Amino acid sequence: MGGTVAAAVIRDIITEKETNYTKLFDAARHSPLKAAGKTIKETLNNTAQYFKDYILFKNPQLDDIPSGEGKVIDVDGKKLAVYNSPKDGMKACSAICTHLWCVVHFNTAEKTWDCPCHASRFDTDGSIIEGPALEPLEKITIKNN
Repeated sequence: MGGTVAAAVIRDIITEKETNYTKLFDAARHSPLKAAGKTIKETLNNTAQYFKDYILFKNPQLDDIPSGEGKVIDVDGKKLAVYNSPKDGMKACSAICTHLWCVVHFNTAEKTWDCPCHASRFDTDGSIIEGPALEPLEKITIKNN
């Protein structure tokens, strides 16, 4: 299907026929001024996430994590995403998203680690569910009490 659309667009460009497709795929369609507001909004959101997760961070303890829940904790300056598995006890991985280093948050409904900056999602063991992250969260060994 993509090849057929490409052929039609190329034909229309060569014959200088303007269609919805030639407008849609026009390389000059991007407007930096129109995109500026969205870019600024996204940049402010990312900055707020970094500030909240690095500067305003309150450090819970392992004992504060109920069974079936997860929390980000700080151990010796390293942020860990710790999940208290009802079957396996505490399991941990790095809480730093491998895409652009935001701190992941635990999604209670889905039982996943989600990045608030660009929506990468990770399983409780750190494996990737969906990107843009291309690498899993680093697994960390912690002592279970």
